Amino acid sequence: MAKIAGVDVAKIIAKEVGKVLTDAVFQLVVTSITTKQRGVLLSEGPTTLRADSVGKGIMSAYASYNIDGTTIRHGDRQILILAGTLVPAVVPKPDDEISMEGGCWKVVSVVRDPASATYICQVRGL
Repeated sequence: MAKIAGVDVAKIIAKEVGKVLTDAVFQLVVTSITTKQRGVLLSEGPTTLRADSVGKGIMSAYASYNIDGTTIRHGDRQILILAGTLVPAVVPKPDDEISMEGGCWKVVSVVRDPASATYICQVRGL
């Protein structure tokens, strides 16, 4: 590690950034929703399976210039999920639900970073 005047600057920055993120990151629950056919007869109908994963993330509103009224609507939010915090591990997908900060949101789209460290979900209120 590089030191400046005998001080480990990287360690100090990491510690301070960690404090900021601790205050900004909130607990969330990703509910994965899967629909499967019950049996071979169509009359048996589909069944919906729900599985919860607990993790941490940050919610933010879209800037007004991003809202086009179609793809991104007024009231849509972005949730950045820290992938390593999801227990059990899950990859969010459209139509999943995310509960966070007292609200419940439906996932519209998901973008994963190349390292799979975060997922940025466009969500819409239920």
